[in-house]
Amino acid sequence: MIIEQLSGVRLVITLSQDDMKGFALDYTNIFFEDETFKKVLRRLIKLAQERVSISIKNKTLFVEAIERLGGCILVITVLPKRGSSGRRYRLKYSNCPVMFSFENTDSLTDCMAQLYKNGFRLLRGEIFSTQDGYKFIVRPCQSRISRVLGVLSEYSVGKTENEIKIAEVREHGRPLASGLPVMKIGSVFAVK
Repeated sequence: MIIEQLSGVRLVITLSQDDMKGFALDYTNIFFEDETFKKVLRRLIKLAQERVSISIKNKTLFVEAIERLGGCILVITVLPKRGSSGRRYRLKYSNCPVMFSFENTDSLTDCMAQLYKNGFRLLRGEIFSTQDGYKFIVRPCQSRISRVLGVLSEYSVGKTENEIKIAEVREHGRPLASGLPVMKIGSVFAVK
């Protein structure tokens, strides 16, 4: 189990497949009405309070669950009190997707592992297999775009924002991963 503090109001708890078995959890029974999940969540929050500096006690929480290789990632956000204006955040995405080309599986998996280690685990995108290698299509978040593009450019052999080329790969390429490919692939190849 990994507990990480992302900000003053958000933390991430990563549960491995073994952790899920230890807590007698299955991703399909993770919903707030489930008594087992409620007990496990209380226990996890108690553990988190010992390890991070977020004040969670007697606060309203927003819990998101993301399936990961038989395990689960819980993103817990402390919500502002009712009636307080609180800060609102909006994710800004670039106008168009960017496609990176990789010659072989080694360069692709090394890149995914590096993105995973650098904290870009929730980066959304699609990976395709084509005749000339692998393509990773991504819409990086504006606030972190330079860091993401820097890591991707280090491992890729080419980059394009040409919408026609991207559409061609989506139409003719063989899809390998979509959604959260860094989470799916990077976690397997990242050496701790």
